[in-house]
Amino acid sequence: TAQALDEVHQYSADLGEIAFEEDVPQNVEAFINALAFGASLALLTPEVIAWLREHDLLDSYVVRARV
Repeated sequence: TAQALDEVHQYSADLGEIAFEEDVPQNVEAFINALAFGASLALLTPEVIAWLREHDLLDSYVVRARV
């Protein structure tokens, strides 16, 4: 429908306005990149935790045990 198409265009515009931070510490980048495959807790260093906390992202991640 025309309304659905308008919504898609609005979502696209909203996504285009998102600013991604490119200057991320190397160990934070390693942790975030590993998340797709299941990041080891060894990658969750105090610096990574501090960075996540500083950017209000600490509650955005969960830990699950592999079975």
